[in-house]
Amino acid sequence: MKARHIQFALTVLCAALAAHAQDIPKRKPGLWEVNTQIQQMSHPIGPIQQCVDASTDELWHERGLNRGECSKPAFSRSGNTLSFKSVCKGRDTTATSEGVFTGDMNTAYHGEVVTRFDPPVRGQSETKVTIDAKWIGACPAGMKPGEMHMPRGITINPAELRGNRQPN
Repeated sequence: MKARHIQFALTVLCAALAAHAQDIPKRKPGLWEVNTQIQQMSHPIGPIQQCVDASTDELWHERGLNRGECSKPAFSRSGNTLSFKSVCKGRDTTATSEGVFTGDMNTAYHGEVVTRFDPPVRGQSETKVTIDAKWIGACPAGMKPGEMHMPRGITINPAELRGNRQPN
């Protein structure tokens, strides 16, 4: 699966979750370690360490809203379980995502999302993504809210990409 299609699948996931941000539990501020496994990839994406505060957590939701044409997702919540279904239209396909996230968002969460593409994208009709995240503690000194430390020493801050600055 090409990187562009993986990016689209992750964008669909973010947009689907973001589209109804008030229903999504907020992550505890601090340092989170996130591992993502995409079924079609032989190795996980991560670990990624991200410094989270209330404004950058909200920014993730807003970014998702601006990155796809998604219908209002259907959500259901029961205790620490959030289920959703969303439909997003891409340039060449429609992606229908269904997922379940469990966890308290204070110490850890686990998510499983299946996205089906119609028509298939380069022969790929389905993508399965598993996300495991855990709260590590306070963000280290010098690490800005929103900043992500990726594998291979790459550091990015989505709040600062494309000239968009993190809200103060």
